[in-house]
Amino acid sequence: MREADALVSALVQLVPHLPSDLVKSLFSWIDQVCREQPLQQVVIAKSLIQLLLRAAQDNDIDVVCSSVSFSEIDPIKCLTLAKDVHIELKDVSDNETQARGTYSLVNPSTVLSVVFVTLSFSEMCIDELEWIIAFLAAQAATDAAAAEFKEEHHSNERAALESAMVARIMTMITFFAELAQSCIIGLQAETLLKSFVRLYKLLATLTKHVHTTWPAPSTRFQKLVDQTGRHLTDYVYAFVNFCQNGEDAEESSARIARQQKIVPALVFSIEQYQKNLIQLSKSSTVNLMRSFKRSIARDFKIKADILEQQQEEAEDAPMPDAEQPVKVSNELIL
Repeated sequence: MREADALVSALVQLVPHLPSDLVKSLFSWIDQVCREQPLQQVVIAKSLIQLLLRAAQDNDIDVVCSSVSFSEIDPIKCLTLAKDVHIELKDVSDNETQARGTYSLVNPSTVLSVVFVTLSFSEMCIDELEWIIAFLAAQAATDAAAAEFKEEHHSNERAALESAMVARIMTMITFFAELAQSCIIGLQAETLLKSFVRLYKLLATLTKHVHTTWPAPSTRFQKLVDQTGRHLTDYVYAFVNFCQNGEDAEESSARIARQQKIVPALVFSIEQYQKNLIQLSKSSTVNLMRSFKRSIARDFKIKADILEQQQEEAEDAPMPDAEQPVKVSNELIL
């Protein structure tokens, strides 16, 4: 198995440098292996999933703007794996599912490693989406400053890029909704909570971009908002309750403390997103909050300035060792 793992790891690194025809053949082969082989060796399974996602992302390059190569990462394959994870793990609401997974490689022995790999790729996708929004905002500012250079071709390209961006974010929302319904515990749960924070920050930034640069919220954007209101947010809150109420006695005090520190940041990011939606609703006369339930009551107050400072420090600092206790700041919540 060491030789197999070394081979797969080498292929992961080689994929970006291989010809497209060879990548397609590699993807077809690795996809079949992951579907048919219920391997239980965690190391090799992790490498195979990495290769599957790497080959998938290079197998579907889609340039929707002459200056931007957008679809370098394939969130659809991450979504398929997330559905398999949800099937393999129990549902947080104890709902039983009779569905069958797509990949035999996702099994009780490997499922938590699959969660880690898919979350790593989702982080890459969020990075890309953040860059796209910043690119569009800068382009809009340039167009506003030099209106004489606005051309129909340029506007059509930007509209196509914005449409593709919204479609990709909708796929990411479905991906995270699947994981939010899964009984994920331990370090994987902590990583997922952090990813939720980043996702809602992305949604808040997108909403602000729509508010400042679009004449009105598009139909697709309204569907995205409805999707977060009707599905994702409820699942996220349910997952938070699951993490807090189902804490295992074997969980280290450090890990529990870190999760408790992430929750206020998550609640704050959700509320910031909803705040931006309310502002956009007022300016556009479109009720974007129609699919959201009334915000849940919380028994603490979030100090936004301290929270943002701690988040910046956390991004620069390495992950603390699981065996060392982590002190939760009492300045953050009251």
